[in-house]
Amino acid sequence: MGLRFRKSFKLCPGVRTTLSLSGVSVSAGVPGARVTASKRGLMSTLGIPGTGIYYQQNLSSGGKQSQAAVAAEARKQQRAEQRRVAAEQRQMQAEQRRLQAEQRRWEAEQRRIELEQRTQQSMALIQQYESQQKGLVDCWRAQVDSIPPSAYADAAALRPFVPQEKPPAPLNLPREKNRLAGEVRKEYLARQPVPKLFLVCVGAGALLPALAALLLFSGFLGAICAVFAYGVSGALAWSGVVWWWSQEFEGKVQAEATERWPDREKSVQREHQEVIAAYQERLQESQQQWQRLELDRTEWARQLVDGNVETLNEAVSSSLSDLDFPFETSCRTCVPEKTAVLIDVDLPELEDVIFTKSMRVKKDGSISERNRKQSTRNEEYAQLVAGLVVLLGTTALSSAPTANRVVVAGYTQRLKRGTMADDYVVVVSLPRSSIADANTLRGCDPIGLLKELGASLEQTQTGKLKSVQVPDWAAFA
Repeated sequence: MGLRFRKSFKLCPGVRTTLSLSGVSVSAGVPGARVTASKRGLMSTLGIPGTGIYYQQNLSSGGKQSQAAVAAEARKQQRAEQRRVAAEQRQMQAEQRRLQAEQRRWEAEQRRIELEQRTQQSMALIQQYESQQKGLVDCWRAQVDSIPPSAYADAAALRPFVPQEKPPAPLNLPREKNRLAGEVRKEYLARQPVPKLFLVCVGAGALLPALAALLLFSGFLGAICAVFAYGVSGALAWSGVVWWWSQEFEGKVQAEATERWPDREKSVQREHQEVIAAYQERLQESQQQWQRLELDRTEWARQLVDGNVETLNEAVSSSLSDLDFPFETSCRTCVPEKTAVLIDVDLPELEDVIFTKSMRVKKDGSISERNRKQSTRNEEYAQLVAGLVVLLGTTALSSAPTANRVVVAGYTQRLKRGTMADDYVVVVSLPRSSIADANTLRGCDPIGLLKELGASLEQTQTGKLKSVQVPDWAAFA
């Protein structure tokens, strides 16, 4: 049991202070109802005096509870703020991830577009490359023409002369007379212009209606009416003056034009006769030149139809030289008789005309090259050689109407024992009846056609053309 000390003092009626070891307290109130303030807080006491029955309540506990509630509320708000900040951070991170994903999708779309463009460009280049390659192999097809069945019989006839220049137009005397009247009218107006007094009268006559409109109407409406009246009246006045003046001098103009017309008529007729004479002279010269050319042409055509060997050889050589190829080649011709044509052709080399590379599009859109199979190149070269033979044969027979067949021998340069030598790879006789239809030839297999005609044309298993025997006439072609 510890030491206790307590002393109470009355400060005023109803108010007392108490000193104790636990501290100082102050109480106020009446018997049965008192409020005490100490370090433990504010206490209220309600009771019945003399019975020991009372009820005591700590009034300051609510403050402590309020402080705790404030602290709890602060912690709650802090946690809510933290959750809000965390949610905003998560939202920002999600938005950032969305933007990054969108950026990745955009970059992927750009890469896809660039890849598609590169792929299309590469495919276009490959198609162009393959088209050039196919066009090179089939260059002979478009130049094949049908052989004339009439054997040039119609070419020996003279063709009528057709003038290219149109004749002069016939002389139009009424038009020339009207032109002279116009010239006289201009000269008369230049000598006797319209008097200035008439112009002043026209201007004054046009101003009077305009002034009347300004007097009748005011403001903007008056201005519009004045402008309209001035324009209409001025046009009418000028038309009247011009009509009056024209009536005044038109008779003089017509009289002077009639007086001048005989001289003008002679001059116009003389000029027209000179134009007609010059045209007739040019027409006669053109007709004479045409007749000379036609005589030369028909004479040359008649020699072709009659089978003149020199003329046939010249015609065949000229026709073959007109052919156009995307590579270099040459040939020699010989017409030993009017029914046969011999052609010795220097074929292009395989390395110069057949492409060595093939192309394909890679996954990244770029182009990769690789060597083509030698068998494919050999087959294309054989197709080209056979097509050239067919084209040369049809061209020669078209130029030589009396020839029933054309013999074509083709050679190329190959490496033999370390040196380049001429190596014949095809010899064939083409009858006219077998190669007369150009439509059939353009779509045919040239190798198959030559083999059907008994050509000396053989290939190895890899498609390479084998050497054939040199024809006896090759040295004289």
